Amino acid sequence: MWFESNKRDLPWRRTRDPYQIWVSEIMLQQTSVAVVIDYFNAWIDRFPTVLALANSTEEEVLCVWQGLGYYQRCINLLHASRQILDQGMPETYEQWLDTIGVGRYTAAAISSIAYREPQASVDGNVKRVFARYTENSSTGSALESQARQWAQNTIDRLNPGDWNQAMMELGATICTPNTPKCGLCPISTGCCADRNGTVSQFPMVQPRRAPVQLTLRFKIFVRNTGNEYELAMVQMKSSRWWKNMYGLPNCDGNSLALNSLQVGPIKHTVTNHQLTLFGHLMCPDDMTVEELNSAVWVPIRNRSVVPIPSAFEKIIKEFEFKLVSCQPQLKL
Repeated sequence: MWFESNKRDLPWRRTRDPYQIWVSEIMLQQTSVAVVIDYFNAWIDRFPTVLALANSTEEEVLCVWQGLGYYQRCINLLHASRQILDQGMPETYEQWLDTIGVGRYTAAAISSIAYREPQASVDGNVKRVFARYTENSSTGSALESQARQWAQNTIDRLNPGDWNQAMMELGATICTPNTPKCGLCPISTGCCADRNGTVSQFPMVQPRRAPVQLTLRFKIFVRNTGNEYELAMVQMKSSRWWKNMYGLPNCDGNSLALNSLQVGPIKHTVTNHQLTLFGHLMCPDDMTVEELNSAVWVPIRNRSVVPIPSAFEKIIKEFEFKLVSCQPQLKL
């Protein structure tokens, strides 16, 4: 079997534990395998079981997840672990669909790999293989619907988990978006696009929305305790992208901040938004009452004690560089 001989050795493929498979599938949403491996290993080390996860806090799980992005996935894992602790580990596709944060793709992947239920799991890789194999010109939801029907009709009912993983592996390593290796493809003889020389035309490209451009400014309050430098961080309880994580106080066009030492511009992309970020060094004496009451002073050298999104990490790292450049004797 092609998959057995060619599959990548990935940590979540060494087990049929539904918990570990579930965690890996959630992490792999919108994120590459290369990035996920270290995060997955760190997560399993910290939360080896559903019980360990359910007994943790949002801040604890966000600290392990920080940098992986799409943080609602992490919060959903935590809430779902408590649901599972109460109701029991799901064992079927339908039960997984009733689990917080789990959709059709993830439910099919877990139920097929962990329980051998013949449910086809269709992601972008599988849609690409289907579109080329059949020269299907559909896009969007129509392509997904037709790819799912095709996959469900052709799935190996004895080894559905391996079939699903094989199709995803084929799309990720052979039938790639830009440089497909058709000469190495195990199903090339039946591929319409390969036979007709139209591989580069499929899948058809669906027009993308223009990204939303946003400029965001934040205040950098820093104090020297004698032993180290600390930053004032605030918990973003109602943030659109970084809910309950820690960031720098919002600038809100403060005139004092705009005239201070500036960090940036720093570019950062999140969902369909292209952000331009600025940090403005401020004196702690200029903190508002609200900022004083809500701020948590975090050591720059040990800021991983709170979950910080990568957007703010970029600002802080540039600030560190500027601070050390101005005062090279500092040890941050």
